[in-house]
Amino acid sequence: MKSYQQLQKIYAQPEIAKQCVDINFAYAYICAMASSNLPLEQWMPHLFSTQQNTFSSEALATNFAETVLAVHSQTVHHLENDIPLTLAVDNQINNKAGLSDATITYTQGYLHALSMLENLQPVSFEEGSDASNLQQTCLLLLDKIASWDTTDSEKLAMFELLPSHSECIDILPTLLCRYGYHCLKKNS
Repeated sequence: MKSYQQLQKIYAQPEIAKQCVDINFAYAYICAMASSNLPLEQWMPHLFSTQQNTFSSEALATNFAETVLAVHSQTVHHLENDIPLTLAVDNQINNKAGLSDATITYTQGYLHALSMLENLQPVSFEEGSDASNLQQTCLLLLDKIASWDTTDSEKLAMFELLPSHSECIDILPTLLCRYGYHCLKKNS
């Protein structure tokens, strides 16, 4: 969890916390982007929650960029070496689904990044292949957590067929790592 701790340190700066998306969203977003070969300048602006994507000092901007790159590099290392990713999970359960805000926001960030990647750098796998099935499984499990409060009856019926929230949280780190690895291979 070293990379998440690096983000926590930079997010302790009030200016970063104010101008950037939630730390758990950002962490997941960076992890998902590590499975692509998109240049940093194409996806990094999405880490800002305001239109102003500059900081008050060059040192702070450099520190933020270096932290983002370090998280990205460490995630690539995890993907290439089949080391399960770390989910941003805390014990502060804030809803009836038994999920923390950190976990929900993490899955939302990951899904946002995958959606963006689908538009900028689509990754398609042969239908029915292990990679294709893995992609669909990851999307469904992430969506189940991210959309925990949905009232959409079709989604709810589909979610009932999936593992429980806690089981999703247990298996997602490994599945996201394997999916990311397939994406890296496809993009190289």
